Amino acid sequence: MFATVFFKHHGSGFKRHCWKGKTRLIDIGRNTSAIAFLCTAKAIVIRVFGMGICTTTRSREDSTPKRKQILSLSKNLLFFLYFLSYLQHSFAMRLVVQRVKSASVTVDGKILSSIGPGAMALVGLHENDTQEDLDYCCKRLLACKLWENDSGALWRHGIKQRGLELLCVSQFTLYGTLSKKNQPDYKRAMKAIPAQELYHEFLEKLKSNYEPEKIKDGKFGAMMDVALVNDGPVTIVIESQPKAPVDETNKEGAAAVEKL
Repeated sequence: MFATVFFKHHGSGFKRHCWKGKTRLIDIGRNTSAIAFLCTAKAIVIRVFGMGICTTTRSREDSTPKRKQILSLSKNLLFFLYFLSYLQHSFAMRLVVQRVKSASVTVDGKILSSIGPGAMALVGLHENDTQEDLDYCCKRLLACKLWENDSGALWRHGIKQRGLELLCVSQFTLYGTLSKKNQPDYKRAMKAIPAQELYHEFLEKLKSNYEPEKIKDGKFGAMMDVALVNDGPVTIVIESQPKAPVDETNKEGAAAVEKL
């Protein structure tokens, strides 16, 4: 029989599954750019239309190769259409977190916010972000263990455990990409009005889960001068977990893929 390989979202990357075959993990990472996703899609197209099937292996008991090949092609075409739908929604809320000794935000020559030892987070909102993304990033940000404990063991304490301050700065440019003319394109970032509402909701979530007076921020949409002393340096990226969409138009296709 033919073993058909397809890709299914699994945790931080994609798993390569085999129907009647071995299972291999292909981790393309959660921080993969749109270009990498499209390259993966292009590879699937080449395999589907060039070879007739994505990847097949013939076993000794195969008796009807043409029938199996047609079945394999149908399954892969179905998943490919679902995969393209997933690509449009495969980005998530993004935070760039830096451990700092001090940080401040200045607008029009006036310091709006400043903190001592703690963390500064650049906050980027994708156009498809929801309350679930806010909850996930809020929890991860306050819990990320960037500091040592009292015994000197590294990466043991988070912001809340250390009682440190947190400075958040809205930054839609985190979703910027370069065009062929090397000009920045920010179409994946959430539009200004809904982004401002969601960003302030994110700040409120942080305050409700920590000490409000220790949560600082800049000025949404303003030209800001951001100064910081990176401690280490230590910089990490936090992204919420995107979920493959299943709407009325592709429910049947998604269900068929899950049964493979």
